[in-house]
Amino acid sequence: DDEKQVKDARNLYNQLAEKLRKKITNYEKLQKAEEKLLSLQQPLGTVEVSVLDGHKKMLDKKQVTIKENDTMMSAIERACKSNGLDIKVRDNGAYIEEINGLAEFDMGIQSGWKGTLNGQFPDTSFAEVEIKDGDVITVE
Repeated sequence: DDEKQVKDARNLYNQLAEKLRKKITNYEKLQKAEEKLLSLQQPLGTVEVSVLDGHKKMLDKKQVTIKENDTMMSAIERACKSNGLDIKVRDNGAYIEEINGLAEFDMGIQSGWKGTLNGQFPDTSFAEVEIKDGDVITVE
């Protein structure tokens, strides 16, 4: 099954150390396969995503179409990518390392990206938080 192969490839890629990821020469093929799979799914609604960097809004209330099995993290990634922001995640999508050049610890030793779903901090990683139509996601 093509979908399983694409998901397996993504999981393997996410498990690689950053040093090894840089050696991958065909990463774009994985991204295109993921985009194709996503385009084949029926939309389930939209969520609103905002990304703040402490000083300004990088994304302000952007609507993102959600599909089956989307999570808080997949919506954040889609919002960033579709609006020209580079996002880097690690730990199988559980942790945001950097958004548009602003990385963990850039604002101090205790800094890093955190987020809320409908005003509440999730008690698990963004990659495990299920979302539904009308949800509001804020990352800062």
